[in-house]
Amino acid sequence: MDAIMTKILEIERHSREIVQEAEERRDRIDGIIAEEKEKLRQSLIQREERSLVREREEILRKAQEDAKENMTRARSKMEAMERFEKTKREEWIQELYTRIVNG
Repeated sequence: MDAIMTKILEIERHSREIVQEAEERRDRIDGIIAEEKEKLRQSLIQREERSLVREREEILRKAQEDAKENMTRARSKMEAMERFEKTKREEWIQELYTRIVNG
């Protein structure tokens, strides 16, 4: 009878050891999974940040190109208006003078 009780106690102790080892493995695996999840999260964040930086740079480059084109068109129009004014100035002055004098 003592041998049976000793055997039962030994089996129970061994079972506890197995359960404890399984829990320790589970805890290690949970830790590894948590670390890998964090690495993946950080990797995704970094990739998105790089993507946003590239997108921002592209938007700024495009905006600068558009602004440069707009300035070029504006200068061209101003120059055309100045040329037109120079060619018509004497005519306009004469017309005004005639209207004032002939009233």
